[in-house]
Amino acid sequence: MLAAEQAWSLHHHCQVTAVPRELNPSASSAQPLMVWFWTKDDATLCVETRYDNDALMYVAKLRWSDGREQTERFLDGDSFRRRLEALEAELASERWVHVGPPALLPDGWPKKPPRR
Repeated sequence: MLAAEQAWSLHHHCQVTAVPRELNPSASSAQPLMVWFWTKDDATLCVETRYDNDALMYVAKLRWSDGREQTERFLDGDSFRRRLEALEAELASERWVHVGPPALLPDGWPKKPPRR
């Protein structure tokens, strides 16, 4: 399968969260948040990242193909970045393979000044 086809298949499988048009009137349609896709054997993992403007927190949501989900919240960008770097190293050591570029959503990031 070509990389683009595989990324689309993973995107569809992960049921990526979308922002409804009512929340983003300038968008022509709902857009996915920033999501990275990983595979290992027959398993898939989607790592969705966003900024919760109401709680002023960074959020990482992990979704595995077996139905497990894990949500982690961070008060500051440095902690968030360190966790994502540690997760990437952990996945690589477990032989997960990163697939394609992330799906992006500019509106999934701060509308209010984030905590430092």
